[in-house]
Amino acid sequence: ESANSLSIAAAVAMLLLFQLLFGLFAVSAIKTILTAPGEIPSWLRSDGKSDLHSYSNLLQCMERKRDGSPRFCRKTGAYKPDRTHFCHEVRRCVLQFQHFSTPLNSAIGFHNYKFYLLTSFYAVLCCTWVLAATLPEVIAAWPPLSAVPAPSEATGASPAALALGRFHTVVVDGMLRRDTSAQWVVDAAILATLVLAAIALVPLTLTLVLHLCLIARGRTYHEWRAMRNGRRRPGRSIFDYGLLNNYALPLGVYPLLWCVPSRTGVDGNGIFYPEQERVQ
Repeated sequence: ESANSLSIAAAVAMLLLFQLLFGLFAVSAIKTILTAPGEIPSWLRSDGKSDLHSYSNLLQCMERKRDGSPRFCRKTGAYKPDRTHFCHEVRRCVLQFQHFSTPLNSAIGFHNYKFYLLTSFYAVLCCTWVLAATLPEVIAAWPPLSAVPAPSEATGASPAALALGRFHTVVVDGMLRRDTSAQWVVDAAILATLVLAAIALVPLTLTLVLHLCLIARGRTYHEWRAMRNGRRRPGRSIFDYGLLNNYALPLGVYPLLWCVPSRTGVDGNGIFYPEQERVQ
């Protein structure tokens, strides 16, 4: 009885863990969608480029055109602060623009970047949990060893042929017989869940790892793509402030709150960026 109670408690704990992870994923995704990524404020908008005296922050900007002139958006006419770029999907400039997320139907910028990272992070954890929970069941049930002869009972057959024969016996024959127990339906649902989780885990993990590596080097996804396309010179980023400071920029200055879907501790406004020498 004690062993049974322990297994039940472990199962409940695992279920609560998944509910927690999925809840954090849902909150992060909703905040990513509902939080505006950040756009150029009205005091930086101008109808003419000759009004340069109104932009007192030009002396602080580090990004300029190749001829040394300040950056103005050709589509909106607004002055573009550092790391601000035009997003074609939302038709406006986005502060610290990363990219447009098609699954979330939202532009990713300065104000919702942390929520986007947490969405990817908790999605990876949820998929990993599903794989860990379903893989033992799939291994035990596909094919059920009690429904087919043991490998040692077959003679003259390769392991691949035995595996194919077991799959045909359990799945195909089970479907043709329309087994009244419908156990094959349950097994198929578990297998489909595992396959979908594995398919989703691969791009989610690659996306998360890519963004974490870019943050460590002080780059945005848009800057990385521009560098790969030859529109930006390679080398150290002018916004590389060191590993810890690079992560503190989008996640906040409190490491204990990095995994919490809240922007508490996130400094800056997506317009001004300090020089590397002025960051300790």
